[in-house]
Amino acid sequence: MISFKKKYLFILILWSLVFQVCGQGFVIKHFDIDLTVRANGALNIKETIDVFFTEAKHGIYKDIPTRYNIEFQPGLESATYKLLRNNMLVMPIRNIRVQPATYLLEPEENYLRIKIGDANEKVEGFQRYVIEYEVDNIAAYYSDHVEINWNLIGDQWNARIEKATYTVHLPQPQSTYNPVLFSTFTGASGSTSNAAQSQWVDNQTLKGAMTQPLELNQAWTLNLRFPKDNIRYEAGDVSFLAKKFFLKHFDTHYTIQKDGSTEVSIKADLKFINTVNSLRIPIDNYVSERTFGMSGRWLHNHTYYTIENVQWQGAVQDKEDPFKIHFTDVKAGDERRVELRYTLKGNVADDAQNAGYSRVFFRHKNYFLDEPILTSKTVITLPVSAAEAKWRANESPDFNTQLLTTRTEGSDIVIESTTPISAEDSFYQPAVSVPSGVLASSSDVAWKRGWTNNQWLLYSLLPLIFVFWFWHKKGRDKPITIVPQYYPPPNMTPAEAGVLIDDKLHDHDIISLIPYWASQGLIKIEEIETVVLLGLLKNTDYKLTRLNFLPEAATSYEKRLFDGLFSGQNSVLLSSLRLTFYKTMEKVNELLKNKIEANRHYEGSGIDAGKAMKIGGYVLFGLCVLFTFSFEGIPEIGFVSVETGVGALVLGLVMVVLSRKMPKKSLLGVEMYRQLAGYRMFMQTVELPRLQQLIREDPHYFDKTLPYAMVFNLTDNWSQKFELLNVPPPNWYSSNVNGFTTSQFARRFQDASQTMSNTLTSAPSKSGSSGGGGSSGGGFGGGGGGSW
Repeated sequence: MISFKKKYLFILILWSLVFQVCGQGFVIKHFDIDLTVRANGALNIKETIDVFFTEAKHGIYKDIPTRYNIEFQPGLESATYKLLRNNMLVMPIRNIRVQPATYLLEPEENYLRIKIGDANEKVEGFQRYVIEYEVDNIAAYYSDHVEINWNLIGDQWNARIEKATYTVHLPQPQSTYNPVLFSTFTGASGSTSNAAQSQWVDNQTLKGAMTQPLELNQAWTLNLRFPKDNIRYEAGDVSFLAKKFFLKHFDTHYTIQKDGSTEVSIKADLKFINTVNSLRIPIDNYVSERTFGMSGRWLHNHTYYTIENVQWQGAVQDKEDPFKIHFTDVKAGDERRVELRYTLKGNVADDAQNAGYSRVFFRHKNYFLDEPILTSKTVITLPVSAAEAKWRANESPDFNTQLLTTRTEGSDIVIESTTPISAEDSFYQPAVSVPSGVLASSSDVAWKRGWTNNQWLLYSLLPLIFVFWFWHKKGRDKPITIVPQYYPPPNMTPAEAGVLIDDKLHDHDIISLIPYWASQGLIKIEEIETVVLLGLLKNTDYKLTRLNFLPEAATSYEKRLFDGLFSGQNSVLLSSLRLTFYKTMEKVNELLKNKIEANRHYEGSGIDAGKAMKIGGYVLFGLCVLFTFSFEGIPEIGFVSVETGVGALVLGLVMVVLSRKMPKKSLLGVEMYRQLAGYRMFMQTVELPRLQQLIREDPHYFDKTLPYAMVFNLTDNWSQKFELLNVPPPNWYSSNVNGFTTSQFARRFQDASQTMSNTLTSAPSKSGSSGGGGSSGGGFGGGGGGSW
């Protein structure tokens, strides 16, 4: 027989399921997918969605994934794709057509949302929506076949789908001897079950239907396996990734002169997709390469050089910034050739990997704001035959060298990309070395490079010296010898002791006042158990009862906390203070800090000095990120952003570490700390006979010392010692636990203390929201949707 509680639990679960199904206010009566496979592996898709709205809505939205991470996906990572960037498959969505015609496209980072409906109108009952679009780059090319995995219906639909069908049209009739194979999967993501039936209508058309409804967050995935020659490979189009323009061609020519300089010529054919008024081209004056000696590199792995004679054609060069150009008459659809020339000096150093060779450094990259490039070519002209040089077309670990073709023509090295390069690619980085002695070197260039590479040491060394001086002046305490103490310093509350022992004000320092008052007979604490959710769960609350008033000599922060807790009442439930007491805690915090400063235990501004240094350290961490990743450096003065960032990182780290040793204690503070540290040592090391003697002298020794053990984080360890001596739990704490022992009290009191801390400091939160091939949901596309 089912118990009463289980009946109600079943009803609650059933009701939650009903709420999930109806929560979106619609159900999909029929979802039909018509899919045409093109000879290049792209898909033309038409989706007809029949919806019944159970409440008034503007319409529906559909999310189509545009990026898919194939890393750690079994089988997928071994295939070749048209447009794969750092394990991220990029799937362009084009030629979108929607009925009804009122819709919005809302691109997100990894998907495209099609939002259908009128924001000024709502609909009810039966509605039909038709969505047509084209998607490319989903074909996976293996050595002996081609696969297309497509989620006919994704697992992110927030509605029940009562009926679903699909039709696939092949690009050409299949062969009887080498047919197209297919399989489908249904259910939650990862499921290998199949609640669908499919069959060939003819040798070019496949049809299928679900045999049961799809529930919320269930998918239907189709896998098509083609003979290798049925789907041809075409280079992926990256132009759709452009933000302002794309480069139809990107041509770079490096001419290495015998005097050690390098003449650079760049020609870029731009096609604009938006109006552009100006561009700033960040030309780096360094490369990441290990060399030896102070002039090449001392600590960081960068080699720096000088950029001179910057000249532009095809655009107006800015008068103040040589790396900025202006366009006066460019609009969307226009094409423009831009040419850039400049000279590199000081970019030659000994090759650390090839003895007897000099390495020529240059940072080869897409300078044009990382916009996509359709074709590119790089020529490096040497002062000697290419056969005498050592070179590599690419040494960037993030670039696939299979995308490059290389050749030599006399003294020229020619490198061309065989596929378009997207904005997400790391551009290939050639490496070139010539025999030593071919290129002249200059001592003034070497000196300048040495200074440029290592000036960050001075920038961080001087502030570092100041920080250590400041810490020595404001943070270093006088050395002391610690010996055990049986009692804390007189007239020092556990709250003040908690601050002085680690130079920090914690919430538990303030909470320790509650057992401190209880040990003085001012209050008592009682556990209150309540039953919730039809008896399925128990909730523990705490009742604080006032037995007496604070003495007149109590501190201001004690009075503020005591009065705030009871507010003229004799008792209070802890839960009643949730989300309302935090302002009182903030005031108590402020009053306690004032008392600490009034005690003159610290020199200067007390604990604020340590906070100031810590904040300064974190600010420098931020500057480290800013300099290292945001700025491109200022070539005119040789300012090195990466190294400055490293210097800021080191300086910030030192400041944060030293702030933990601040603030500096006064002579009185050092003496009080010596007594407190001795008392903490006693709690950690005391032997039972000595503790038993203290209990004989004062039966309430445990009650009085517990608040200090709390701020020392020794509550459990301290309580266990007293249990071994059969000391009962304090009588000011009551629990309904049978056989309540001292160790049980310690555990429950720690729970109570944590609850008090969480409750008394809790503040109302601000509202917000968040979102988020061989199995169901294992294909590309699909996505999901909902109503709005």
